[in-house]
Amino acid sequence: MQINDELLRKIQPTPESCIGDSLNFNEKGYTAFPIASQNFREFSSIDSISKIAFVDGGSAEIIALPNKLLSIIRVYYSIYQNKKKISSRKTQFYALITLDSGTIRTDLLQNEVLDEKDFVFSAQDPRIKGELSKVVDLIRRNAELKYAFDACEKLDGADIVILDGTLQSFFLVEQKNLEELYNFAAAKGVFVTALSKTTSLTTKKGLPLTPNLLRIAPEGLWYYYPIAKIENENHLAELFFAKLHPKSEYVFRIEIYKGTPFAIEMILGALASNSKDPTFIGYPFGLIEADQFARVSDSEREILKMQHLVKLGKSANEIILDRHAIDAHDVLDNRK
Repeated sequence: MQINDELLRKIQPTPESCIGDSLNFNEKGYTAFPIASQNFREFSSIDSISKIAFVDGGSAEIIALPNKLLSIIRVYYSIYQNKKKISSRKTQFYALITLDSGTIRTDLLQNEVLDEKDFVFSAQDPRIKGELSKVVDLIRRNAELKYAFDACEKLDGADIVILDGTLQSFFLVEQKNLEELYNFAAAKGVFVTALSKTTSLTTKKGLPLTPNLLRIAPEGLWYYYPIAKIENENHLAELFFAKLHPKSEYVFRIEIYKGTPFAIEMILGALASNSKDPTFIGYPFGLIEADQFARVSDSEREILKMQHLVKLGKSANEIILDRHAIDAHDVLDNRK
């Protein structure tokens, strides 16, 4: 069945100037400023002597049942200086999430970074809504924060640690680990930053933000600031949008912890210097590498799944039966 011409016309974006428009926030503690051409600011790539630590994590479901979820979680960081990797570290562990009598509990196996007592929730928690995979995401996020802290121990004043994602927290354990990272980094003069590959932010007119910024932006390297004032106690950051390579077609959301005085052009210049790899031009190579080392591939996930089922012996048959309660879509998706 083909899409008719009328639907195709509706799908096509209608370029519209976002000048005078502003971001649409659904949460309290954010004040958006009108978008204006004078808020685009040019900067230059800098071959900085500062060290940059890139942190990322990955996870994959090994066994998923209606009331239990076993996942593997992997976290990695590397530290670069003068475009050369000088240090790296990786860890992985298993998380068993169990829903029992209205409570979600967590067992962390082969874990060296987190306390499983921090990951007990009511099944009615509106942030989780009974979805065990969301607890896995939270565990991975906090393992990344712990690893960022570890990386900071190897950094000095004017160095940078950069997380994949944002600096916003939604859970108490997340807020606690961010505060520990902020305090430790601030004492050393290290800048805590985060970069989001994607963003769903739109303007009040309903325009997707980053492509519309790109349409009105100048040539070359630039960052956009200010775009909003953040006064949310769970989001202690300054918000920027930046293009990190002249030939890039991507604009990234970049956040910097605002509790430590920083020079934005120095930080962005150092990131731009690391964003020249042709595999993803305009995106920091350190984050490309961190993603590769932290990612759990589909083939690896399947191998781990089979290994665990074999170890379970006869119990595996019962698990497979329980699994059928939620895997009917997978059967259809894999049908050839």
